[in-house]
Amino acid sequence: MDILEILYTREFKKVTYHVRKLSLEAKKVVLLGPRGAGKSTMIYDYLSSLSKGSFLYIDFNDFRIRDKDIHKDLSVFLKKYHIRLLVLEHFDFSFELPECEEIIITTCQKQSLDGFTIQTLYPLDFEEFISFDKRDLNLEAIFSSYAISGTFPAIFGHQKGDFVKVYQNFLHIFAKDQLQMSILQLLSSNQGGIVSIHTLFVALKSRMKISKDTFYAYTKKLQDENVLFLIEKFGHKRSPKKLYLIDFALRSVLSFEKDFIKRFENIVFLELLKRGKMLYYTDAFDFYLPAEQKVILSIPFLPSNLIESKLERLNKHLTVLKVQSVQVVTMEVEKVYEIDGITFEMIPFWSFATSL
Repeated sequence: MDILEILYTREFKKVTYHVRKLSLEAKKVVLLGPRGAGKSTMIYDYLSSLSKGSFLYIDFNDFRIRDKDIHKDLSVFLKKYHIRLLVLEHFDFSFELPECEEIIITTCQKQSLDGFTIQTLYPLDFEEFISFDKRDLNLEAIFSSYAISGTFPAIFGHQKGDFVKVYQNFLHIFAKDQLQMSILQLLSSNQGGIVSIHTLFVALKSRMKISKDTFYAYTKKLQDENVLFLIEKFGHKRSPKKLYLIDFALRSVLSFEKDFIKRFENIVFLELLKRGKMLYYTDAFDFYLPAEQKVILSIPFLPSNLIESKLERLNKHLTVLKVQSVQVVTMEVEKVYEIDGITFEMIPFWSFATSL
């Protein structure tokens, strides 16, 4: 039991922690989320408030720890020291869980367990970013910072200077070799685009040696880990999907190409995702929320008169979908009006994100 004895003596001092919207609410929790979302920091902050000896923390990302050295003695160890809380970080579910009053598991893989509550921690949404950015700035200025640095807590504070280098090094938690990085680069270049995975594979295969199995396995892994999102076309399950990423800044650190329109659309998507909205796209609308009979468009720069003209041309699509409200997320335009029982609202992003 030497390894368990060593792990049991570890102390957790208070860490610098910005309170997140999500908090641990059940005695048995699977804390799900992509790598870099802040799961470990949340755990460290929680453990620092507990009395020494009441918990056992095991991180399976620690190269010194092997599953076979842990699970054979774990149940006996928990009983011997009357441990109330067991924390298993980066657990791969390779062995049966022991009996314990409270268990917290962190993972990036979607997994359900009987008796456990699933809680998902995504990287920062805009409201959380505001709490991280303690400078006395207005919301427009904070948004400018957010649009550059992206959503990952680990990247916060690196908006200037070595930002790209820091971010590229950070990306190795998702891409373990150059082949995976090339796939990630291809995916990010299609941010906000309507794509088929097969077409993307063919495009990459024309430039480098790669098997279909390798490409599909990695893209599936990114989806399972909530890094890559492929959104269905409403009513057309087999149609090409719309591609979004867990962080809108990915494209700018993997390419010199700039496309703020698509970045802004991905920003809007993430706010909706993190609120648990069920989303689709249509030929006419960026986002369709059937449960709310609502559509959302991402139009950062057009003046209000041109936005209104665009909406008039889309009237027949609104009728077919029986839409009751239309929201246009902008950079600065603000206006509300109603036509034929449909509410139309133009709203700056920072107001949109803080009102969801």
